[in-house]
Amino acid sequence: MIKNKKNNLILIYTGSGKGKTSASLGLAWRALRDNMKVIMVQFIKSERESGEVELKKIMPQFEIKCFGVGFVNAPVCHPRTTFCHPRESEDPVDFKKHKVQSQNGIIFAKHLLKSKKHDVIILDEILVSLDLKLLKLADIIDLIKEFRKNDKKMFLVLTGRGCPKSLYNYADLITEMKEIKHPFQKGIMAIKGVDY
Repeated sequence: MIKNKKNNLILIYTGSGKGKTSASLGLAWRALRDNMKVIMVQFIKSERESGEVELKKIMPQFEIKCFGVGFVNAPVCHPRTTFCHPRESEDPVDFKKHKVQSQNGIIFAKHLLKSKKHDVIILDEILVSLDLKLLKLADIIDLIKEFRKNDKKMFLVLTGRGCPKSLYNYADLITEMKEIKHPFQKGIMAIKGVDY
């Protein structure tokens, strides 16, 4: 466990329920209101699939960078992971693209930490990248250690399903969104404006 000697906090939003990205956007909205500099780094999602990219139109000071190529075709998936579609025959080139993009996202996030230009850095769906083995646990722990070295008051937010318990000791706040009931169970697909 890395002690937090400053006001730089690590927040994790995880779980099977809806609301992880939404919670991070609520935090972003409040931070922007208070003139903090915010960036969201998205893993898995491409600019084409990310409704969050549209927020730039109404919040021009909100920065977002996508490091995804869309849905992940993986041999084994977490149940109901939105971005994962198992196939009988896997295309290793396709999966490799996802891995490369996730690694690029980590490199970019480390650059953000070193630049100290942002007050809030949101790593959206980074935990899904870990769960799908696009990233290694060591990649995220190294990023957290880099964050803790920072002398600037900053907030690092990690979102996504499947957060391993081994990351719990590194976080200052963990919220688990638990699905109790979902329209998907009745065959109602995702609704634009509500779900994405």
